[in-house]
Amino acid sequence: MFGAWSGWAPIDAVPYYKEYAVYEIRIVRNGKPIPIKRWCGTDRTGIVCIDGGNLKVKWDFFYYAAIRKAKVPHSAGRLYSILMQNTKLRGKIGDHQFEIRYRPVKSKNEGEKLEAILSKKYLMKFGEMPPLNGTIPPKVWEL
Repeated sequence: MFGAWSGWAPIDAVPYYKEYAVYEIRIVRNGKPIPIKRWCGTDRTGIVCIDGGNLKVKWDFFYYAAIRKAKVPHSAGRLYSILMQNTKLRGKIGDHQFEIRYRPVKSKNEGEKLEAILSKKYLMKFGEMPPLNGTIPPKVWEL
């Protein structure tokens, strides 16, 4: 049904994959995930965002919004940039990088379904969405 996950790659190593995919972004230090305390436990995988779309476009937008602080339309990237500039987050997480992996899907509809499945799984496990996900995808409530 869904394609296999890619391996984790640095956020600045953008693949030339222009099709629809669902992706996860994690925060790492020295190649190891930084654990994130959540309401119902600690996310030891360091997932900060679950999203889907045209991978090349979305990946570029996150990178430019989060790392380059450009005003591009990626809410997770913009949120990260704002938090790093205006809160104590920088001191709290220290030196870090982002890694991303993706899972190809056959259609936008299939991608929305997979994004909803992954989001709901995360939500049920940790009691809240990943820190840079501003909303719960609508399809979560259809599962």
